[in-house]
Amino acid sequence: MSLQFGAAIKIVAQTKVYLLYRTMVYSGIAVIVVAFFLGILVLIGSVFGSGAAGILFLISLFAGGFGFRLLREYVLYLLQTGHIALITEIAEKGSLPSGISQTEWAKEKVMKYYKEVSVLALVDQLVKGVLVSLNRTLFNVMHALPIPALEGLTNIV
Repeated sequence: MSLQFGAAIKIVAQTKVYLLYRTMVYSGIAVIVVAFFLGILVLIGSVFGSGAAGILFLISLFAGGFGFRLLREYVLYLLQTGHIALITEIAEKGSLPSGISQTEWAKEKVMKYYKEVSVLALVDQLVKGVLVSLNRTLFNVMHALPIPALEGLTNIV
């Protein structure tokens, strides 16, 4: 199997409209997150004083807004799935059907397989969680037991 880097770049370049769309959504989510947390901090600071706002800021940094993070990851996973569908269609058939925008075409495909995509998003988050847990456990064991072979293994991981 030969690497076809040029062909891959050409296919991704054909989806530049969808790449721009993804960039806009990512930027919009970043702005909403920052505005939301700053708004809460301003509200808390005005009601309880600046000390309470500082403590809430530290808590939000460590907690990470779990529910909001899950929603954000889910939305971004749906966008990613649409982009993968676009790339797959171009790779298999050479182009997309004419007369429809890339975002509409991708949305149609994602909505057609909505249940499957939702289950895959959940499985993706579970796998990420398991991998983080395994890595954390491996690093903790490496620091607790001074075994030279484990140090090389953790550097690889």
